[in-house]
Amino acid sequence: MKNELITQSKKSILNYIADLKLQTGDTLPSIRQLQSVLLLSKNSAMAALKELCSDGILVKGDGARNGFIIHELPESETPAHKEKKLTAKFILPYNTWNYVGNQFLFHIEKEFSSRSGNLLLSNTENSPVIEHRLLQTLLAADTPRPDILLLMASNSIQNMNLNLLHIIQNEIPIILIDRTVRDLDCCSVCLNNRMVGMDAARKLWDRGHRVFAFVGGFSSISPIQDRLTGYLSMLREKECAPDHTHVILDPDMDMGSYPRIRTQINELGEKILRLTPAPTAVVCGSDRLATCLLNFFLSKGICVPEELAIIGCDGDTVFSEFTDKKLCSYRQPFAAMSQFIYQTAADLAEHPDRPFFHAEFPPEYIEGNTI
Repeated sequence: MKNELITQSKKSILNYIADLKLQTGDTLPSIRQLQSVLLLSKNSAMAALKELCSDGILVKGDGARNGFIIHELPESETPAHKEKKLTAKFILPYNTWNYVGNQFLFHIEKEFSSRSGNLLLSNTENSPVIEHRLLQTLLAADTPRPDILLLMASNSIQNMNLNLLHIIQNEIPIILIDRTVRDLDCCSVCLNNRMVGMDAARKLWDRGHRVFAFVGGFSSISPIQDRLTGYLSMLREKECAPDHTHVILDPDMDMGSYPRIRTQINELGEKILRLTPAPTAVVCGSDRLATCLLNFFLSKGICVPEELAIIGCDGDTVFSEFTDKKLCSYRQPFAAMSQFIYQTAADLAEHPDRPFFHAEFPPEYIEGNTI
């Protein structure tokens, strides 16, 4: 993952040089400016600049503030390469409830639009059956083949479409987004969801909590499963044996509008309050669950976080505004991930035999007052 991020960061800097028509002797902006403009982390930007110096493309100025100077323009960045247009089929569940899917849709569409690429969209409605039908159309003889297939999660632990994906993989390169599929060799880009679950439980542990609950809707998709794995790993690390009755998963929970899920949330909240021993902290698989549970607990006169702490996992700050308390949660770097996805897709379209890799991006903690 580290080498791939550095490679993509180098390409971003080289594209920046080409787009601005910088010449030999010109000085690049500061590292902080490059981070902001190109959506790079400080570590990947520094590593990329160092490698570009080793390649002879850049040199470091003598003074502390002299920055990096273009020593020699790379020959590989030709106009023909930059003009190549990419066509991708993006299959995702962009229902109203799916904050993560909507964010990826917005940012990936923005990437393709800015680079004159062509993005073809299909909606699985979070159903593996619909996903199966959509995947089959890619193999139809009269269907034009995209350069790349981008695929997000559908609500199924069982990889019922695995055999079909193996067939497609022989025809079209696949990039999994915010999803893992065992026994499928392809590139994938996602948040480090295991880290989210671990860090959420650790933050609660550090605040003195010892009895926890984990709740998840659409719980069979891999991000929720990975967050649960991280949560359980942290408890075992602290020799705090997790109670299976305190893990509440509902793969069929309706995660639509607030009024539609209120009844289910009330039932879920009552179930949590009946747990023995009573949990003092709850980790939620999504911010929609966390927000609605937070309002339920407050309506019952429970003090949050003094009596019961709660933390979300996916940075749905718009939905979390339905409560007066600012929710503690984690944000995905959607813009940086989408840029990385586009660049990876372009590389795979040009070099379909390149080695596969799994790239995980670290989450950003959102400070609130619910833990």
